[in-house]
Amino acid sequence: MFGITKKKSNIFVVATPIEGVCIPITAVSDEVFAQKMMGDGFAIKPTNNANKVVAPISGKVVSLPESKHAIGITDEVRGISVLVHIGIDTVRLKGKGFKTFVEVG
Repeated sequence: MFGITKKKSNIFVVATPIEGVCIPITAVSDEVFAQKMMGDGFAIKPTNNANKVVAPISGKVVSLPESKHAIGITDEVRGISVLVHIGIDTVRLKGKGFKTFVEVG
């Protein structure tokens, strides 16, 4: 309208899901993540008192395994998906120590 056009932005903001220090995904001791087999990303070394993980993006929960160690979220507007994976080898805990407040959908 009136010859004014909005610039499209390719910027996608991701919040840190837990308090801590951000490190390169390649520095993670799990080869699946370090070699980016699950895609690009980053890791966070949580602070000692960090005990809550929050959604890094707004979106729809698309996966939440019974072990509760990971959650998949999709931003339906941009079609971007993220995986929040908590810990190393945490699937073996079978959900023990995890409490979720969301469900798929």
